[in-house]
Amino acid sequence: MIFKLNQHTSIKRMSKDAFVMQTGLKMSVMIKFYLCELRLRTTFRKNLVVKENVQFSVEIGDILHELQSERGTSAFFISTHGDEEYHDKLKEQFIETDEAIINLSKWVPSNNVIRINSRQEFIDYLWEFRTDLLKDYVNLTEMISFYSTVNYLLESAMVRSMNMEVAYTYWSELIAYEMLLFSKEHASIERALGGTYYTKGKLPKQYYIWYIETRRLSKEFLSQSIWYSTFAKTVITSLYNDNGLSDSLERMRQEITSNRLRNSSLEAGNDWFDNMTAFIDILKIVQDGFAFNINQHVSDENNSLEEKLAAKSVQLVVAISMLPIVALLVRGIVKVSIELRNRTLDLESKKRQTDRLLIELEDERARTENLLHQVLPQSIAKTLIEKGHVVPEAFESATIMFTDVVDFTTISSMCTPIEVISMLNKLYSTMDERVEIYDVYKVETIGDAYMVTSGLPNRNGGQHVTEIAQLSLELRDALNKIMVPHRKNETIRLRIGFNTGPCAAGVVGHKMPKYCVFGDTVNTASRMESTSLR
Repeated sequence: MIFKLNQHTSIKRMSKDAFVMQTGLKMSVMIKFYLCELRLRTTFRKNLVVKENVQFSVEIGDILHELQSERGTSAFFISTHGDEEYHDKLKEQFIETDEAIINLSKWVPSNNVIRINSRQEFIDYLWEFRTDLLKDYVNLTEMISFYSTVNYLLESAMVRSMNMEVAYTYWSELIAYEMLLFSKEHASIERALGGTYYTKGKLPKQYYIWYIETRRLSKEFLSQSIWYSTFAKTVITSLYNDNGLSDSLERMRQEITSNRLRNSSLEAGNDWFDNMTAFIDILKIVQDGFAFNINQHVSDENNSLEEKLAAKSVQLVVAISMLPIVALLVRGIVKVSIELRNRTLDLESKKRQTDRLLIELEDERARTENLLHQVLPQSIAKTLIEKGHVVPEAFESATIMFTDVVDFTTISSMCTPIEVISMLNKLYSTMDERVEIYDVYKVETIGDAYMVTSGLPNRNGGQHVTEIAQLSLELRDALNKIMVPHRKNETIRLRIGFNTGPCAAGVVGHKMPKYCVFGDTVNTASRMESTSLR
């Protein structure tokens, strides 16, 4: 009877829990749908803003293109001292630039350099400079600087409008677009300076350095744009590299870069201007293509977002309709979950024990490997761990070095054991620090003797001789600064001997493995050390 009462109570509790779970699941599904919808709609709105800003950037790009042409024509006007032909071309270009400004759908925000609040103010600002230009009151440097400052205002507005900091899926196209704008601007300055070379016959040093830097920046920005966008690479290859314009323009660039004195030629200047204008027009085509592609990306992504929103709505309806079925399954799940919980607790207890044993095993393995790395070269220790044995190797050429302290027996006899150990510790610590700098391996130390090799176990070509020689010189200088205990003003002197030749090396022993080197080369090095001058 008690069992039935408890079972009935449990069923009532389970029914209540099922209702609570159903309600909770319904709320959870709706919240997740709302958050997902909010995220999708936010991205949708951002894309619409990008699309509007891209269209605005196209309008600014048209103005920039006209201003760049105006700058190039102005350079010829100044270089030819107000030639009538370029005077008329300038006036026509002024009209085209003003029309592009008037067609701007909204005005760009001002920056800290130029405070202009409307399109008409901008036109008036340009005409104030143009009047001085037509009166021949402006030199080439002032002209290029003026247009560069004005273009910077427009370029800054374009970059700000694109909001490059936002992580769009088409971010690479946006970056390529920005790099192309910078390349086009510097190409326009290159056009102005190059035209001056042909009309003057030679560039002054200031203009020549300016040309070289401008050419480098234009080329670098264009390379970055091509790297980020296959579209830019395809169009430029097709319109520029494959039609002969590239060869013609590169020949003229090499001539300008050489800056050799030549006869001034207005005809050659016109050829340069036409070739550079054709190149800049190609960049303008790519620029407009970028804008079209970005707008297409935005449209495609927004269409995809609309489809996702519709799919999420269907999923929400299906999920809510399935909730009653889920609630019916809860009762059975609760029963099973209680049994599973008890079994899980037992398994978790056993798992914790196993994990503890695995951790202890891993710690022991790490200590063993660490100890092995301390007594053997890393490459040898790794092979020993992985394969269980190391095959002895023969080396065609390696350098072996032995050192010991001069009069070590005499010095030790005058010191206490603690002082001897302290001296050796300082000696070995100093030597070990130097050894770490070079491509060498410390084989062993016995008393005051110290054995070092290079070229084994890791072969390094013929570099081992240099490594040992440089190490020996540094050890000699370093140990000369260590004082001998109980001998005032007397430093430790080191006896060094090394030899180069063939030898063999391998691991000896199992309980305490040791990396040993054998051969006449080792014996000769030892004898050279023992018979060296003090």
